[in-house]
Amino acid sequence: AERLRTAGIEVSLFVDPDAKRIDALAPFSGGLASGIELNTDAYTRAVGGFAASRRAEVARSADMGAAMGFRIYAGHGLTAANVGGIAAIRRIEELNIGHALISRAVILGLAGAVREMLQAMGTARDASRAAAAGPRAGRRRRAVAEARVGAGARARPLPGRPGRVDPGPLARAYA
Repeated sequence: AERLRTAGIEVSLFVDPDAKRIDALAPFSGGLASGIELNTDAYTRAVGGFAASRRAEVARSADMGAAMGFRIYAGHGLTAANVGGIAAIRRIEELNIGHALISRAVILGLAGAVREMLQAMGTARDASRAAAAGPRAGRRRRAVAEARVGAGARARPLPGRPGRVDPGPLARAYA
């Protein structure tokens, strides 16, 4: 990890959303790791009321990690059908959903799969922001993201973030 950071590549740690595990990451905050990716596998496999409790664990872990100074990411097993609960967590700034998009693109085409995921994410984000931002929350961002997808957006270096690329509108659309 130290060699990667020295080379200007940001390091994030993949961790289950568990308070003890998040607490154990405190020594790495501001040092070798700039972010944590919360494993959403248990959430994606949960049914009924268990999904809500798993989502709550992810939200608590996101709050804990952010309070330590980490950037918060999430992913593993997320699809358009289940991404809403995680996309609505305000602390999460990036979702890792590439596998779901490519799998779905076999059926819908890439543009269709991206539109479907953006709609699922946007619905969840809009609902979570409605109280704070009013009824127009998120509409402009979603429209801009969809326009970029339609224009064939592609990865490019992120300004001021050596070693990171901009994966396109999905990660930016709801940051």
